[in-house]
Amino acid sequence: MKSKNVLWGLVLILIGVLFIFRNLGLLDFNWYNFLQIWPAALVLWGISLLPVKDYLKITLIVITLGLSTWVVLDAPNNWHFGTNWHWSNNNEYFDSEQDFSIPYADSLKTAHLELDAAAGAFTIEDTTDSLLTFSKSHGRGTYDYIVTHSGENARIQINNKGHHVGFSNRSDKINIQLNVHPVWDIDLDAGAASVTYDLTSFKVHKINIDGGASSFDIKVGNLYPETDITIDAGASSFDIAIPESTGCDMEISSVLSDKNFSGFEKIERGHYRTENYDSAQNRVHINIDAAVSSYTVTRY
Repeated sequence: MKSKNVLWGLVLILIGVLFIFRNLGLLDFNWYNFLQIWPAALVLWGISLLPVKDYLKITLIVITLGLSTWVVLDAPNNWHFGTNWHWSNNNEYFDSEQDFSIPYADSLKTAHLELDAAAGAFTIEDTTDSLLTFSKSHGRGTYDYIVTHSGENARIQINNKGHHVGFSNRSDKINIQLNVHPVWDIDLDAGAASVTYDLTSFKVHKINIDGGASSFDIKVGNLYPETDITIDAGASSFDIAIPESTGCDMEISSVLSDKNFSGFEKIERGHYRTENYDSAQNRVHINIDAAVSSYTVTRY
């Protein structure tokens, strides 16, 4: 038995099992955690090169994969070594909170939000009387913003300025609230992300997301006739919810994928469409380009 074959076999099995358990609701974890354990790939490679017997290599491989899985599944945040040394990556000293809001003007008809961030959890779900409200309650990143107006449109650029000096590697946790009156275009550029967008209260024209190893939970409403969702990501999972009355056209490009959606007709390879697409008053267009991925599309 070659340890090299065992290595990649176990890796594929582990990734597949994580996808299955997450889809069944047995596990809940964020795919951006994979970014924090990328050095495990170097460890596994090094183990496969060791001049030792195969059973020792296999044992080390199993231990490494087990520890990596433990971290991905959000292992305990407190670490204790001995009796005198205590390391806690929950230490609030390393976190920074940040809040700001952007005023709303009645003359605005459209708004374009561009969020340039690092790894983190990003949520949009609540409404605000301001044009936009930003709140960061977790992590060490700091953000600045620029607002430009052109006629009846406002463009909001929110940029990650970096992290404070420290030893914590905690990802940012950001919640954004939007005003319900403008028609929104929303862009997110993040290295690795957990994205939760409940956009049922908003008129949404476009959603563009560029992420790494990410988890996407997006729910759209029927307040705007045409909504485009474009996602470019690495190893990711997608949960997208659309109204039952809305027509949906979906194009998916991926290397390996686990698909779970009903009510769609297959037009051609990677191209699907709901039966009511031509007759629906509202339509959603979804375009996903990803690597190893899991897709779930529900209609509510």
